[in-house]
Amino acid sequence: GRREGACGDFRVKFPSRPSAQELQTLAGQLDVRSSSLAREWDVLAGFLEGAVASKLTWHDWPMELLPASGPWQKATKRPGNWLGSLARGTKKRPGSALAQYRSFQDCTEAVQWHERNVLHHEYSYVVASRWDLQWLIPFPGLPLLQSTDPDAVWVPGTQGDFYANDRFAAVPRRHAAAYFGVWQLIVSGRSEEVFNEQLPGSGLPVYDAENVNTETFLWARLARAGVRVTGLPALAYVHCAPSQDLTSLRTLGYWSCTSFSQILGGSNVRPEFLATLGGAKYPREFNAIVMTDNVLNGILHAEDDDLVEVSSGTSADRQTGMPQRMTRLFPRDSVQRQPEWTQENLMAASFVGTQLEISRHLKEKDCLVPAEMKSSLVRCRRFLRVVLSLATLRGEFYEDALELARARVIAAPLHLESWLWLTLVLMHPYLKMQAAAAASARQALALNGGHTCAQSMHAMLLQDRPAPTLQDLDEALGGPNATRASQAARRQVTRRLKRRRAARARVVGSCVAARSSPCLDAWLAFGSLFMHEGWLSAAAGVLALLRADFWVEGEEATRPEEDPRVLAFEAKLRRAVEQPEGWATWGASLEDHLLDAPGRSDLLDEGWLRGQEARTGQGGRDLQAAGIRNVVFSYSPAWQRMVAV
Repeated sequence: GRREGACGDFRVKFPSRPSAQELQTLAGQLDVRSSSLAREWDVLAGFLEGAVASKLTWHDWPMELLPASGPWQKATKRPGNWLGSLARGTKKRPGSALAQYRSFQDCTEAVQWHERNVLHHEYSYVVASRWDLQWLIPFPGLPLLQSTDPDAVWVPGTQGDFYANDRFAAVPRRHAAAYFGVWQLIVSGRSEEVFNEQLPGSGLPVYDAENVNTETFLWARLARAGVRVTGLPALAYVHCAPSQDLTSLRTLGYWSCTSFSQILGGSNVRPEFLATLGGAKYPREFNAIVMTDNVLNGILHAEDDDLVEVSSGTSADRQTGMPQRMTRLFPRDSVQRQPEWTQENLMAASFVGTQLEISRHLKEKDCLVPAEMKSSLVRCRRFLRVVLSLATLRGEFYEDALELARARVIAAPLHLESWLWLTLVLMHPYLKMQAAAAASARQALALNGGHTCAQSMHAMLLQDRPAPTLQDLDEALGGPNATRASQAARRQVTRRLKRRRAARARVVGSCVAARSSPCLDAWLAFGSLFMHEGWLSAAAGVLALLRADFWVEGEEATRPEEDPRVLAFEAKLRRAVEQPEGWATWGASLEDHLLDAPGRSDLLDEGWLRGQEARTGQGGRDLQAAGIRNVVFSYSPAWQRMVAV
């Protein structure tokens, strides 16, 4: 399926590589837009000259490498830019993820070829990096990473959205397939296995819930493979050239390019020096690098409280220490002068970066607005876990963990997991809220009295303690207003659960004898309810049933493709799938949803309906809490340390 002449043979190392000037000339001939500077083309030419295997691609569009139809279509209903550049019909999903995945495939084949035909043994690590990263602090080196955690995949510990930053990775060779084998995962349809295990609520049942970006999908496939991910301190940022030229992805691209004059405006660094630095695509990457520099040079320690972003304008360091720091980070002689990396300062710098990341997200009320959390339960669970892991080292973060757990209960009041998390946080000795924890545990037990964790927590908290009161529940949730909000949310979810079952019962009651007009009306009402709630795959199941197995019996039988009611339903569903309000599902088609849509037996089965409802926080209910497998307690002289796994 590859266009002829689109690329060279990446397995062969030719005697000579194009020079920077030749690359620029070739780019001009092919009308390739780029704002890359001449020195950047020199760097690229050097990479190609020294590479053991390489490929230069201009027109290798990933969509042309995918068959017209096949198992990969199942992936399109999963929302987010993890399928960036998916383009079908009039919509193209933003991002370039498919091109990245195809490049990973090419690189993997090149590495394997070189190992078989040249080395005759495997590499110990495979390192992946964006080539436009600007490294301000030296990489710690593979020997240090290997001695610190030899089995881990090392990625930047910040800017990963609580999943796994995909801009750089040091991957042990034995985990290379899990990291780089993503193209085949999608083409074969096996990406569905990753989603069903790690991200079941992404796009199902609600089509625009749990959006997945490339960081999320990277974490999910590594987690499924049992690969541990360890965070590196911030060392590099994505460089860009500030410009108003929107046609070039090397400048503003889809998002922005913030100049260093903006990032460090108000500091006493010379403006003419800042103007020479260009910009950062993600300004907070530079903020995190400053924290790493602080730790390396003894300015900041992991136990310090004053973590201030350099762009906030509140740190005295902006006026006093910034010129010296900029000299270290951007030396005129290009020789980086930093203390040597050790395991101690490596982990300390990573810890400080995590604190900075968490503090920023908490300040922005991330995962603290129940209405927004309903569509991000998995991501907010990840956030809560990170905060709790940090709280075991800095106790004050238990207060933040409590606010996150309270918001989760209001967002998903009929999800057992929400109450287990709240109970877990409340029962920690640091908070001294044992009575409130008992009230929360009772709510969990009311949802599922047979759940092992709910039983154990309830029994432990009620030992030698009176039964919890309404005031204890108020304290658990944050006050009477929060209790009322939780009760209102519970009533709202209950009404939606009843509406689904009433619509299903109408189908069962109307379709006993024959395929009649009332039966058709009942199915269309059931499908319309699914569509209204965003359950597009379920609505596609109704359409498939009507297309293949239904017609109104009578003197003149009406086939579904001729019935105006069915045609109107299909047209509305196609618009919802192929012309959605948001961009997250662009590139999907109704035929994709029909490929593995639920059948009649599923749509009328209570077990199937409960399984779908357990995936979502939008009018859903989950009594099994599969996200919490156990609660582990360990003891220390300072306090009882607890981690949920």
